[in-house]
Amino acid sequence: MQDLDPVETQEWLDALESVLDKEGEDRAHYLMTRMGNSRPAAARNCLTPSPRLTATPSR
Repeated sequence: MQDLDPVETQEWLDALESVLDKEGEDRAHYLMTRMGNSRPAAARNCLTPSPRLTATPSR
């Protein structure tokens, strides 16, 4: 998947990182859950991590 707006993507990542640092994982999880629940099903699918992103490399 190609990033069509890398500047905006970095802004979102920076904001999420700030929430993680200042308010913790529970708050970040809450925000992501709220975002997923407030969007149509197709958009929620984008928020579901794919196995290739969550799997750890084999050694």
